[in-house]
Amino acid sequence: MFERIYENVVACGDKTAIVNGKYSLSYSDLKRELDEKKEWYETIFNGKNVAVVAGNVWETVLLILLAAQSHGRVILLGDNLRPNEFEYYVTNLKLDYVFISEEKQKEFESRSLMTEEILTYNRLRCLTCVRREAETDTLYKDEDFVVQLTSGSEGVSKATSRSMESLKNEIIYTCKTVDLSNDEVYMTIPPIAHSYGLVLGLLIPLYLGKKVILMESFALDQVEKYLAEYKVNLFIAVPFMYHILCRRHSLNKENLFLTKCFSAGGALDAGIVKEFYNLTGINIWNDYGSTETGLICLETTGKLNKVGKPIYGVTLKIRDSEGNDLNVDKQGVINVSGKSFGRGYVFPYSLTNKKFVDGFYITGDVGRVDDEGYACIEGRNDDFFIVGSEKTSACEIKNALLTIDDIADAVVMSEKKTGIGDIIVAYIVRNDGSVISEMDVVKRCKTFLEEYKVPRKIYFIKEVPKNKNGKVLRKYLASEVIG
Repeated sequence: MFERIYENVVACGDKTAIVNGKYSLSYSDLKRELDEKKEWYETIFNGKNVAVVAGNVWETVLLILLAAQSHGRVILLGDNLRPNEFEYYVTNLKLDYVFISEEKQKEFESRSLMTEEILTYNRLRCLTCVRREAETDTLYKDEDFVVQLTSGSEGVSKATSRSMESLKNEIIYTCKTVDLSNDEVYMTIPPIAHSYGLVLGLLIPLYLGKKVILMESFALDQVEKYLAEYKVNLFIAVPFMYHILCRRHSLNKENLFLTKCFSAGGALDAGIVKEFYNLTGINIWNDYGSTETGLICLETTGKLNKVGKPIYGVTLKIRDSEGNDLNVDKQGVINVSGKSFGRGYVFPYSLTNKKFVDGFYITGDVGRVDDEGYACIEGRNDDFFIVGSEKTSACEIKNALLTIDDIADAVVMSEKKTGIGDIIVAYIVRNDGSVISEMDVVKRCKTFLEEYKVPRKIYFIKEVPKNKNGKVLRKYLASEVIG
């Protein structure tokens, strides 16, 4: 993978590679940075666990490429960590060094997790990590190149690994599935610390010698300005960003050069897809994947209730709880296999053999495949729970709650109750001005939900905590509860 990118670095010369706020780097600039920094990177960081606590900045890009050039390892922690989380990862990921912004360093310094400053790399400082000695369920392997965080939204933080070979395969498989050769300018908003932003939004355009407009945040005015100014062809975002763009009604197909728009990280609302098409003339393509696997399926045909067919090189099977393959249109758990997937978890390593079984990754998503080979996602395995003796869907209950005018947003989950089993818990965001009470919610629910589906516990929260991709961070729900 890196060899191909470096070939472009040499061949593309003064062609712009990355636009990042006020910074613009040509392929020649990338070559100079890689050549000049190679020696110090290998001297200091060879064989070390190097983390980056930063978002979509060009320095993160160069640190990824420097690690690739030196056959090193980079742990992408993003810029959304809280101090207690950083302390957790310093120990459990056995971090040696961290590149971090001055602002984040000040935020974390009370934890005494970093000491000597090794060097400064433009806006990032490199410091030595101080970790407490502890027995951890952590295992690195020589092949580990990029380590990313996943599923902290469920309260169980994990770190998964991708090798250089697996990332190269994902790039090749994606390009064999859909022709990206004619798209010259990419705009990437999702974090490159996450799989979707890293591969589709950064590595693929550099692999193809294209230009990337790397957005540090979803600043609406700037996004709209850059779409037209840089003549963006390929737009990479997540569902809530499309929702906001459509709600603003300021996109005009006459001023745009879009040919492809991708979305990942959640289901697309049919109304938003239709409205975006009316504004731009472009259908949004749905990317289904995970941090552990990268891209699994791609939907390009407008089937809004589907996530598409598996991309080239990926095998998808629907299996029951015993691991048996199910026939067409039968509901079960999605299992996938491919040489583009990661090898498992760095932490907790013991989870690897539970999720990666006989060459397949058990996604935890519940769905089915139709007779044309299109996959459909119907929820998460942990979104289904047994109340009494009845199987219940968190998604169904959430959708029912959202039909109530006073409710702006909701999260539904289960809670184990001694002697009873699962009970339904709802975290609810009221609409502005609403004074709806717990009893009001229960009363309304009873008019359209069966008794066993009515939430037994209801908490009102200020907002639903989400990451930059719009994914719900369940572990922070309790801190949002209004007293």
